[in-house]
Amino acid sequence: METGRFAGQVALVTVGGRGVGRAVCETLAREGARVVSFARNAAEVRAVVDAAEGWGTEGLAVVGDVARYADVAGAAEQLLAR
Repeated sequence: METGRFAGQVALVTVGGRGVGRAVCETLAREGARVVSFARNAAEVRAVVDAAEGWGTEGLAVVGDVARYADVAGAAEQLLAR
């Protein structure tokens, strides 16, 4: 779905697996953003991306800890590669 105020945009949401982060991911996806959910729990970020794709937008699940430089750098690499 390329409609909505964030159509064509990419949103990287840290702690995007649950709570406020998940809600932000869902809202952005409903508005057309491609959502990158970044959190430590693989099942949670995958569930967020599955929901985003259910609304017709792309998603990317990235597992990592925002406090670790290597994880953040890896997330950026995954995002840019996709």
